[in-house]
Amino acid sequence: MTSRSLTMRTVTFVRARVLMALYGLLSSFGRRSLVEPDGPVVSLTSYGQRVRVVHLAIESIGRGRKRPSRILLWLDDPGLVEAPPRSLQRLLGRGLEILACPDYGPHKKYFPFALTREEHCDTLVSADDDVLYPRQWLAFLANASIQQPEAILAHRVDRAAVADGVIAPYASWGRAHDPAPSPRNFAVGVKGVLYPPGALDELRDAGNSFVETAPRSADIWFNLVALRHRRPVVPVEGLPIRAIVPMRGVDLGESLMESNVVRGRNDRLRDVLFTEAERQAVLRDDYDCL
Repeated sequence: MTSRSLTMRTVTFVRARVLMALYGLLSSFGRRSLVEPDGPVVSLTSYGQRVRVVHLAIESIGRGRKRPSRILLWLDDPGLVEAPPRSLQRLLGRGLEILACPDYGPHKKYFPFALTREEHCDTLVSADDDVLYPRQWLAFLANASIQQPEAILAHRVDRAAVADGVIAPYASWGRAHDPAPSPRNFAVGVKGVLYPPGALDELRDAGNSFVETAPRSADIWFNLVALRHRRPVVPVEGLPIRAIVPMRGVDLGESLMESNVVRGRNDRLRDVLFTEAERQAVLRDDYDCL
């Protein structure tokens, strides 16, 4: 490791710890509502040791320029739902809703909410429990949805690479920047994903077979459902690369990015779950293959 990279790692660590301390204070003493009318619904989940710091992520969302109409925290531990930590109890009076659900793994961020309506009219934005969000995070997504109300939107969208007539390994894919719909676009949940009402209906109707086929790979599943319905997946540009800050200095366990990307789980699942028509749509960059 070079001295420059070591310095950058140190700066990143210190910045994260300072922001964590700031949001900890704001969460302890803040009184302003975390929610406001007319915003999207924001949904996230947590488990294990992460529950100790999820209030920091929630506080950062509630401090945004655009606040959600609801903030939902889905937990599969009935004991935590009945008696949440004090850090979360304080947020209940400011608009946080803590809800029980089965253990759907990372799918808890969207699937329990998808089940709540026969026909959705609300927009949902999924968030992660181990990062701190900048003030413009939700506003960018909400504003983009006005222009593209039928699209799934994300701050990070990857674009499938094709080499020698096959879909290249996920780790080699680049970022998508073109707002034009493409079956090669792949939304990544780590920076937040906006689901329009129609996409929520499609995810609900797709059922919960992901429990058996993709229990730890929500990104693969919701992108596959979008592809099958020809629903566009579009990147939202403008958020600085390092605007979303991963929490540091706490043991949060293995990240899904590590298990799904570095260990190749996304590639294996894509090979199993995608039909030949879906693979051809990606290879040819053509929805008409479906």
